[in-house]
Amino acid sequence: MATRLTLDQESPGSIPGGAIRRIGLTAFLLAGAFGCSDSTAPRPPGAVATVTITPDSVTLGVRDAISLTAVARDSSGAILQEIFVWASSDTSVAKVTQSGGITGIGRGVATVTATVDGKSGSATVVITVAFTQMSVGNSHVCDLKPTGVAYCWGNDQSGEVGDGSSGLVPAPAEVLGNLAFSQITSGRYHSCALTPSNDAYCWGNDSTGQLGIGLVTASRATPQAVLGSVKFAAIAANGFHTCALTAGGIAYCWGANEFGQLGDNSTAQRTTPVLVAGGLTFSAISPGRYHTCGLTTAGAAYCWGYGHDGSLGDSTTANDSVPRAVSGGLTFGSISAGFNHTCAMTMGGAAYCWGAGEFGQLGSNSTSGDSVPVPVSGGLTFRSINAGQGNSCGIVADSTAYCCGNNVSGGVGDSSFIERHVPTAVVGGLRFSSVGAGAGYACGLTTAGWAYCWGYGGQGQLGVGVFQVSTYPLGVMGQHDD
Repeated sequence: MATRLTLDQESPGSIPGGAIRRIGLTAFLLAGAFGCSDSTAPRPPGAVATVTITPDSVTLGVRDAISLTAVARDSSGAILQEIFVWASSDTSVAKVTQSGGITGIGRGVATVTATVDGKSGSATVVITVAFTQMSVGNSHVCDLKPTGVAYCWGNDQSGEVGDGSSGLVPAPAEVLGNLAFSQITSGRYHSCALTPSNDAYCWGNDSTGQLGIGLVTASRATPQAVLGSVKFAAIAANGFHTCALTAGGIAYCWGANEFGQLGDNSTAQRTTPVLVAGGLTFSAISPGRYHTCGLTTAGAAYCWGYGHDGSLGDSTTANDSVPRAVSGGLTFGSISAGFNHTCAMTMGGAAYCWGAGEFGQLGSNSTSGDSVPVPVSGGLTFRSINAGQGNSCGIVADSTAYCCGNNVSGGVGDSSFIERHVPTAVVGGLRFSSVGAGAGYACGLTTAGWAYCWGYGGQGQLGVGVFQVSTYPLGVMGQHDD
């Protein structure tokens, strides 16, 4: 829930409004007789000159809540103690209680008023999308609401949902801790997020130190502060490690490192953030299962860690514990490291992938892998691309989602279980702003801000309240007033 503001200054109790005003009038006259005054004392009827509501403009998500405060003043500016009648211009958008409590119901704009003695104050209430950001992990999903409150669902065996429990969570559950986040990321069995002040928190599995809390534990079911004094501007989790960038593009990683995926020129496990070697300045970083990739500020791609499946893209199958340039000399605008393959997109929207391709996840109309970037087939122009586990998804210029690769559980979203070796349109006619691929499933946020998932949901990762498989997008629970 959103942080609540101060409620009205008084509770009306059971005393009729007229009685309150008569008592107030007597007090007013007595105070005048003895030369006393009270700037907040009740005034006689008709004394109200203005009513103001604080704040006078709020933006919430569906089901989010906040409280408004109304203040009445007389012509001299003195505050009056009054009982207000609250109303919403559109209860299908926002509802208001008689104490000023606002709840978002549906997307739109409503005017909330507080009225007394014929005088009214107003506040504009904007109800936006249910979620503003989504991150798809191996078998769980995390989203952010406009208020920065995080919700996760799916596999929670290691506490990666962050609701203080463990098990399977088939519908969005609020992450505990009363924290507001600006970014969120889902790994294999852990999650991490950044606050608006650029502090990092992680929760879930910590078997290799991927939470960054200075020790190795089984798991933590609520957000834990990452140790160190470094402030981060971006954070990404996958596999059993986590990486982050400072505002200046300096890369840090922590967690598992058996293949050099932390990039610190070692294979030693790290329980707190360590610098990535090489002195490069990055604009993006993306951990995979056992490897990591990043883009420099010039758009050059580098990868490090496990290379036996070609996922480093340097034309070899060797591991490397420091960043190694991806072959081909291409300049990219985004990059995504998956389970054992990597995809990237040029500034012009051309997609390339490399690494394992046994399910067609490279989108090259083949089931062969490749150790250098190969063009994704189909001639599509992409706005974003994401590499999962045996599958890949992306969004094209008209906001349609396309997926390819393993489809045994419907993760391509094309109403079939047929393995796809080239990008195939997700059915349903939805327009997406982001899409992410997990292990046998995928999720996306529409341009209107609604979350949908499809594919394997046996651990609740589709977020629909039940455990099921779907070959087409299903709306995540809790986004409407249902």
